[in-house]
Amino acid sequence: MREVISAPDWNRDPGNTTTAMVVTVTDHVAALPHRWWGRALVWNPEMRGPATTFRWDLLSGIADAADADRIAEALFSVVRDEAALYFVPEASLLTANLLLAAVRGGRTLTDVLDWIHTGDLREPYRLLDMSGEDGPTADLDTFREAPAGEQAAIWAVARQAMLPLDYGPILAALGAHAGAGSTIEQLPVLGAGALAAHREIFVVEVPGTRSAGVAAALRAELLLAAHEAGLSTHVVNIGTERRSA
Repeated sequence: MREVISAPDWNRDPGNTTTAMVVTVTDHVAALPHRWWGRALVWNPEMRGPATTFRWDLLSGIADAADADRIAEALFSVVRDEAALYFVPEASLLTANLLLAAVRGGRTLTDVLDWIHTGDLREPYRLLDMSGEDGPTADLDTFREAPAGEQAAIWAVARQAMLPLDYGPILAALGAHAGAGSTIEQLPVLGAGALAAHREIFVVEVPGTRSAGVAAALRAELLLAAHEAGLSTHVVNIGTERRSA
């Protein structure tokens, strides 16, 4: 069961007596009551306020093409430009196939962003072909047979949605491996399934920012994981720009 609550200040259950996972989504960090800071998991890689307390390996949630499609659709859900919206389905499918290629080839999200930046499909095509992913390779064949202008428009939308993720703190917050650099790189990596075991999670999702799309994807994956675990979920929307679903 998904229950969406819109409230300026929601009092968490002090005794942890509920079986619900609470996902607090905000577009305005200052709106979070300070008494909550430090008492829940926080994903907030580019904003001031409560520091990010965990990393989420985006690629770890992809086991097949359906998973890649689902995550890509969430990543593109924040696209609002009317001209771009026309090509969102094709750009989302293209990106899903690149995400799957990265998983099949043991590549990283950085590799996916490089493929999108260059528009070079040779490596992801090879990885998908070697893995026997007939459907995704057929998708890429269809894309490459499209008129050049249509291909360019699809790439433009893919870059609009994905290249903002090519930013150090965000990549660190989405990485699978620890690094010796930033504080974020030292944080534990938690998959959506592991995150669903926690009672309260803050996801900072600010429209128009670099991390908006991936924050939307994380929120969607948390809700899915909670559903699969048999947990009810409360989504608390805080902030003047957020509206209840």
